[in-house]
Amino acid sequence: MVDLALVVQLACSAATGTTQRSIGQMVTAQHMQARMQGVSTWLTGSARPAAAAVAGAIGLLWGVWSALVVGSTLLVVPEVLLVLSPLHRLRTMPKTSAEEVADPLSTAMAPSGDSPVLDGGDRS
Repeated sequence: MVDLALVVQLACSAATGTTQRSIGQMVTAQHMQARMQGVSTWLTGSARPAAAAVAGAIGLLWGVWSALVVGSTLLVVPEVLLVLSPLHRLRTMPKTSAEEVADPLSTAMAPSGDSPVLDGGDRS
């Protein structure tokens, strides 16, 4: 039974990861893509050793079945968060405009007379 649950969990994890990365790329500005992916990878990668330590402690203190019950219960948390989030109602991929994904320096730092110019020219 545990092996079947692991197969289902891994299949759902693969589908969820693909969807998460796709939506993340659609709603994140182009210049922030690497940072968004890096933070996501760091969070998911660093959670695994922490979860293993907590599961080991629960198993040591209260037994293996208690650790399995806690772990299985915690698997429901992402689904609850998804149902409560606006992503639950998302039916199509969000659209982004060229202005939203433009380099912030090209739009925010456009010369307006009193803002600095980043072309190396002398403004004396």
